[in-house]
Amino acid sequence: MIFFLGYKPPTRRTAQRQLKRLCNNHTRWLVAELKRIDTLAVTTDLWSDKKMNSYMCLTGHYINSDSKLQSKVLSFTAFPERHTGGQISYTIKKELKRLQFYDKTHTITCDGAANIKKSFESLKPKRVHCLGHKLHLIVCNAL
Repeated sequence: MIFFLGYKPPTRRTAQRQLKRLCNNHTRWLVAELKRIDTLAVTTDLWSDKKMNSYMCLTGHYINSDSKLQSKVLSFTAFPERHTGGQISYTIKKELKRLQFYDKTHTITCDGAANIKKSFESLKPKRVHCLGHKLHLIVCNAL
């Protein structure tokens, strides 16, 4: 290992500990921030990268005490499971309950894929079809 001007980079273990601590601090801050709101709208999407690794992101949207729209990433996770309605439903519910937002969530905006529709059979929040996804499908099918 080459050291530049006496600098010794942190070890992988040190970086891992610091990232876990930062993540825990951010989660505590997010839970405290959103305890002050009454309702939360969520958007979600699943996608895969070029190596076919899948990910799920949940983003929360709410009006703060200054009447301004705020959006926060609630959860960004790897999604190695099959994309079945049951697995999607389980993951959404697990993440929202972990952050204590499940009961405050009334709508979740997402695409219209069959597995997504199926996942809402066991979720309390209502599904709202994303107009952006719908418009994209209309344009692609028209061409």
